[in-house]
Amino acid sequence: MWIHLLRHGIAFDREDQHCPPDPQRPLTDKGATRTRAVATGLRRIGLEIDAILTSPYLRARQTADIVHDVLAPEVPLKQVSSLVPDGEPAAMLKAIVAKKFDVPLCVGHAPSLDALVAYVVGCDGPVLRLKKAGLCSLFIYRAARGGGRLHAVLPPGMLRGLGE
Repeated sequence: MWIHLLRHGIAFDREDQHCPPDPQRPLTDKGATRTRAVATGLRRIGLEIDAILTSPYLRARQTADIVHDVLAPEVPLKQVSSLVPDGEPAAMLKAIVAKKFDVPLCVGHAPSLDALVAYVVGCDGPVLRLKKAGLCSLFIYRAARGGGRLHAVLPPGMLRGLGE
């Protein structure tokens, strides 16, 4: 199965005194605009998915909604509780596979998405750091540590350039 991982877009600064609690931090206007351009870039490269799975945190749900609207409004959009910032890689992979989709796009956070990539390819430490609204693609042949391959990392700037 293919799994595409997308980090959420630019969110409200957690250091701002008016920042809401982390689960309620929204995308900024700039974050929403850039995420829309990334989603357009994903459409332009022909990314095909059969579901969007998202973290329950607001900024990830907003990112997922934008991508859903622009890229694949016909696919189901489902919340997955393990796709949180401190999500455990094995639990995330198990939850994604349990949804029984062939090519899901999973919207989540750092550092958990980075840890998931390392887990899938069998590394002890991080192998990449996804930027906000950056995407990576994994092929999973076995839902276990070391049970997959990293195929692509697409930085947000490249995707925005394609989408603008």
